[in-house]
Amino acid sequence: MKLTIKGKEIELKYTIRAIIVFEKIANKAFTTNSVTDIYLFLYSIILANEPTLNLTFDELIDMCDENPAIIKDFNRFLQDEYKKQAIFDDNETADTQTSKKKV
Repeated sequence: MKLTIKGKEIELKYTIRAIIVFEKIANKAFTTNSVTDIYLFLYSIILANEPTLNLTFDELIDMCDENPAIIKDFNRFLQDEYKKQAIFDDNETADTQTSKKKV
């Protein structure tokens, strides 16, 4: 997903660094169970992918209020990422079950 902020195009990537940024800012374990968590994770991804960008959380909220498509696209982006990760979970479960059967 690409997002243009302050005239700079940023490629948003779901990374460990973004999760770490989220946990540092939120002072809690990573989760996207609330609206606040989702906006905070978007902010964390932006900071993780473009650390030199001077953007406050309030500025991001204002941007999203002015252009609701940002958060709609981000939610779609998150759902796609969760689907990708689920593939790995299914493979790990299958591998674990196969290992148990061999024993």
